[in-house]
Amino acid sequence: MSNYTDIAVDSSGNALLSAGASLTAISSTGVVSTCTYNYPAGSGDVGGGYIAMANNGDVWVSGGFVSPSIGVVTETCGLVSAANGVYVPGSSYQLAKVAIDAAGNAWVSQTSNTGSNGYIVEIPAANPAAPIEYALPNSGQPWDVAVDGNGNVWVAAAANFSGTTGGEVVEISPGAPASCASGCATYTASVLTGNASANAYASGIAIDGKNDVWVTDNGGDVLEIMPGAALNCSSGCKTYTISALTVGGGIAIDGAGNVWVADSAGSAVVELPALAAPTKTPIVAQTR
Repeated sequence: MSNYTDIAVDSSGNALLSAGASLTAISSTGVVSTCTYNYPAGSGDVGGGYIAMANNGDVWVSGGFVSPSIGVVTETCGLVSAANGVYVPGSSYQLAKVAIDAAGNAWVSQTSNTGSNGYIVEIPAANPAAPIEYALPNSGQPWDVAVDGNGNVWVAAAANFSGTTGGEVVEISPGAPASCASGCATYTASVLTGNASANAYASGIAIDGKNDVWVTDNGGDVLEIMPGAALNCSSGCKTYTISALTVGGGIAIDGAGNVWVADSAGSAVVELPALAAPTKTPIVAQTR
């Protein structure tokens, strides 16, 4: 196998991998099956392929760097129509990570490739044809996104294009307006300056069983933000500096509270044993 972008695992131990416009399922017994799907008509792009599983069996797939899109792939690997949940942003944007909240709403990070501001886009389950774009408070470029047990959406973001802000973590509370004029909070910490403050970014984000937020940056650091932490992380935050990490990438927390971090520039996967609270039962797809 090669050129896979993302992976997810359901409660039965079946894995789902994405690569461009195809999905590969690996059952818990090792049976491999692959299907392909089409992006919305006219996109002509098969890049990306970040995935999230919903509890109704749908798989959300986002991605694309030329004409990006996000849509629901059904169990038979067909892509639903735009009226049922496909979102296609403007051509100057690209889509990355996606998360599903308990109500079935999809949240996807949307960055700009022309210097414009980035957004977090909510695709409401009740009305997927009416997406909501949340502007980040400091005009940062969002990358990863996660939802905690209270319905708060957490965003790992890079510096804005002017380089006037470093990496940051944004919390969007339920009911916040799209402008983020209220209901949004920005957490900053020196750890998020990473390799260079002007090019800093927070890259991966995960939530543990106590709703602590775990973040990787583009250095060798992992930041833990606990509920009630100060916005400047002067209290309520912990920093873990990991010499084995070159550039922190994806982060995940397993059922035993072990923290797993992928090095996106090196060849390491790092386990921080039992540092986090064990995760609660995740939202997963039906057994494939």
